[in-house]
Amino acid sequence: MASDRRIQIIGSDAGGTMTDMFFIDQEGGFVVGKASTTPKDESIGFWESMVDGAEYWDIDWGKEATRFLPQVESCVYCGTSTLNILLTRKGRKIGLISTKGHEDTLLHERARAIHAGYSVPDKLHQVTHIHNEPLVPRRLIKGVTERITVMAEAVIPLYEHEAREAVEYLLARDVEGIVVWLLWSYLNPMHEMIVAQIAQEVMKEKGVEVPLYLSSQICPITREVSRLTSTLLHAYSADPARKQLLSIENKLKDSGYKNPLQIVLSSGSLANIRYSRLHEATFSGPIGGVMGGQYLCRVLGLDNLVCTDMGGTSFDVGLIMGGEHVLSREVEIAHMIFNIPTVVMDSIGAGTGQYLKINPETQRLEMGPESAGKRRSRPRTRILQHGQRHTHCNGLLCHKWYS
Repeated sequence: MASDRRIQIIGSDAGGTMTDMFFIDQEGGFVVGKASTTPKDESIGFWESMVDGAEYWDIDWGKEATRFLPQVESCVYCGTSTLNILLTRKGRKIGLISTKGHEDTLLHERARAIHAGYSVPDKLHQVTHIHNEPLVPRRLIKGVTERITVMAEAVIPLYEHEAREAVEYLLARDVEGIVVWLLWSYLNPMHEMIVAQIAQEVMKEKGVEVPLYLSSQICPITREVSRLTSTLLHAYSADPARKQLLSIENKLKDSGYKNPLQIVLSSGSLANIRYSRLHEATFSGPIGGVMGGQYLCRVLGLDNLVCTDMGGTSFDVGLIMGGEHVLSREVEIAHMIFNIPTVVMDSIGAGTGQYLKINPETQRLEMGPESAGKRRSRPRTRILQHGQRHTHCNGLLCHKWYS
């Protein structure tokens, strides 16, 4: 009976197309609800999927959520909102302050990044080895004179007037966040902290406020380029995605939920959605499935298992070998390399709602990473900006560039 049931755990998986919801009661029974993902406000799709799941237990969630949510011990979010922002390049307008002389690091990038994510045949052909579009354009990068050595010694003091000029320059260009990335700052963050203090003073004078991201705090690791890209990932897509998570938590608490919303990290662990390094949750959706596969191996006595997830945007594959998942410290996303502890898996653009496109470098037909999402309508063609034409055909959106 619904009146006797106690919902103890709520788990969600918000993909690019659909949001799945899992209700688990005190006896281990569960139901699954589903609703369309609502990218502009994920709390809407999140709530609608809860309504759908509750119907299987004859619960009118719209009226009875306030009775069940106060009893819930844990609500866990898995999703791809951070990843989708990165793949579709719809993140924040970020400015970057670097050590002078290293302003072009994003343009140079790591040599491996030029072919990261390509298939083996494509890696063998030079035509596919092209530099990626940086997350921050060169015009929004300013260098400041300073130098911390590998021994954590400040051999060149920070030129504070240059830091002030850099902050003023970026604020004048309406950046939505500023990343500070200075050499060897993870050993000695002194200069980054001074830049942050100067930035706060300048913003107070100008009456504006944008978030600051110090690489020594967000990603205090060796390998300068990986530290830069990981900090940019946090500023560009992860921190903006936090707003979606907070809106979900607020909607839950408005109906009586008492605990913080948790999110699955790429390493397979859990964290509060206020976790300061939220970029480590970039793969939270499919990672939850791999961890579930590992649990199944233990219950069923299996050593090896192939885990797959077919969504509307991508097809993900993970392996359990010898009863354990494999963890990697570096991960390739969108032909870029980030230093994030991640359960090893592979993802290709082979979802059920992918856009087809012509790669401008190879002139080959490719799928994704863009997806049609939840849109369904009769065949149509419409002209977009820059002469891009989208044609809807038989449930699969195809597009091609026309000169």
